Parts: sequence; C-alpha cells; structure tokens
Amino acid sequence: MEIKLVIFDLDGTLVDSLPGLAHAMNLVLAEEGYPLHPEESYRHFVGHGIKNLVFKALPEEAAREEALLEACHGKMLGTYGRDWDHALRLYEGIPSLLDALKERGIRMAVNTNKDQAITRKIMETAGTQPEETLYVGDTLVDVETARNSGAFCAAVTWGFRTREELEEGGVGWMVDRPLELLEILEGRKKTP
Repeated sequence: MEIKLVIFDLDGTLVDSLPGLAHAMNLVLAEEGYPLHPEESYRHFVGHGIKNLVFKALPEEAAREEALLEACHGKMLGTYGRDWDHALRLYEGIPSLLDALKERGIRMAVNTNKDQAITRKIMETAGTQPEETLYVGDTLVDVETARNSGAFCAAVTWGFRTREELEEGGVGWMVDRPLELLEILEGRKKTP
C-alpha cells in the first residue's frame, strides 16, 4: 500500500472548534430565550453540519417547528461566521504531522461536510486513486466518507467522538496521536 494523498477532516481532527461552535450556538439560544448547553454537550451535536447542530441544540418542541429551526440556523450561520475563531486551536502535534507529510511529498487536502462526489473530485484533482488515499477523521461520518469513496480510513481519538464510539463503527486504524499516522504511511502499523 502506497499512500499518496491524505485527506483530513477539519473540525475535531485538525482543529478544536468545539468552543467556538458552543459559544455561537449558545448566543443564539440566549437570544431566543432557550436554555444554554455546556460546551461538552456540543461534542454530541456536531458531525452532520450546522443545521443538524442547531436542531440538536434547540429544545425538542422548538426544533420541530421548521420556520423556527430555519431562523435559528440562519442566526447560527451569522454568529459563527462572525465568531468562528473563538478559542480555536490546532490540536497538539498537528503542525509537526503536516510538516512531516510535506517533507515526504505526500499530498494533503481538507474535507469538511462534503459528500462522495466532492471527495472523489478532491482525489481526481490530486491525481490519486482511492486506494492511494488515507482519509483521517474523528467521527463515524468520516469513516463513512472514506468507505464511500474507497479510501483507507484512520480515526483519531482526540476529536469529538470517543474511542468506543469509533470502534463500534468498525474503523480501520485508530490513531491516538498525530505522528502515529506516519506509522501507517510507513507500513509499521498493522493494516486493518
């Protein structure tokens, strides 16, 4: 197996955006007079886009009202668009990993909430085949994205989901620290 392209999920894989997402949605909830959620709750709200996050953060009866859901979704997009960098940080070890991949001549891309067709376009643009690609993410959505595109998958344990959740989804490789990805690329980590 020769990996020529590594596609990274963004949120929960490269960057910890949870504080900013929680901050922005809690501002929307406060404006609407709804209860706020602790930051940790947002770990389970993310993974299927902003609209899904809004749906999960709203009280159940409010989320079922389509007009209110749309209005809150619009407010969230505006609030997060303004405060997207609130407490945003790269995960420890990510800069070193990116440098190491660059030194090895491995192409890199970032994919966030994209469907199968977009993922395939990224591979075509990078000049690689799915079997030459490693998709790295932190949720089962990322695992499905890799499977649907025919790429290999590595799930990171420092992101928004627990190791147990990822193992239940039948993830190939589990990665506990960024530089461990190099072990996969060098063939030192057993193929799933």
